[in-house]
Amino acid sequence: MKKIRMGVALFVVLVSSAVVVAPALAADEFLVDGVAMKAGTEIRFSGGLLLEDMKGGIFGEAVHLTCSSEGLVFADSATEILIVTVFQSGGTDPAENTSGTIKCTTNSGICGEPEVKALHLPWRVLLKLVGTAFRAELLGFTIEEPGWNLTCNKMVEDQCVEPSTSSSTVGVENVESMVNMDFDSVYNGIALNCTRGGLKEGLVEGTLLFEAFLKSLAAS
Repeated sequence: MKKIRMGVALFVVLVSSAVVVAPALAADEFLVDGVAMKAGTEIRFSGGLLLEDMKGGIFGEAVHLTCSSEGLVFADSATEILIVTVFQSGGTDPAENTSGTIKCTTNSGICGEPEVKALHLPWRVLLKLVGTAFRAELLGFTIEEPGWNLTCNKMVEDQCVEPSTSSSTVGVENVESMVNMDFDSVYNGIALNCTRGGLKEGLVEGTLLFEAFLKSLAAS
C-alpha cells in the first residue's frame, strides 16, 4: 500500500493546560487535566486519513483516497470514548451535520467526485495497555462493525467494514496536551472487508488527534 502520512489540522480551540505525561505505572485510562476522565466529557478529533480498497476500482485496480475530517466524541467512562459524529474538516458544525459526508481526493484508481461517510456510528474506542504501549480497540456500538461507505460520481460504489471477528487496535500516544491515534500496520494487519474488493482488501492509514476543550487530555 502506498504509505502517506497526513498532516493534522487541529480543531480550533485553545488548550490552556500544561503537558500531562503518563506515569510509569499506567492505569489504562484517559486523564483530563490529570484526573480520570468522567462520563459525558466532550472531546473533538481532527486529522487526515488515507482510505484504500486494494481491488475496488472498476477494472479491479486499487483506489486510494485522501480524506480530512473532524468529529465529535463523548466519554462513556475513563477508559472508553464514543465517536458519535464525523464531518467535513472545516465544514458544518457537528450539531447541524445530518449527512456526515466527507469530500475526499482520489490519489489513484478511478473514482470521480469521491465522498465518504462513516458507517454504523457511534464507534466505541476502548483504551488498553498492550505490553508497554497504549493501544485503542475500535469497536461497533451495536452488532454492526465500524466502516466507511464510498460514493463515486454520486453513485454508491463501495463499502468497507471491519471483520466481525477482529480485535483491531490503533496506536495511542500522548502529544503535548492531546492524544494521537495512529491507524498503523498493527491495525491494518486485520484489514477491512469491502463489497467491491473483497475480504481484507480495505486499508486505513493516517492519524487523528483527540483533544478536550480548554483542558489537557492524556492516556495513562
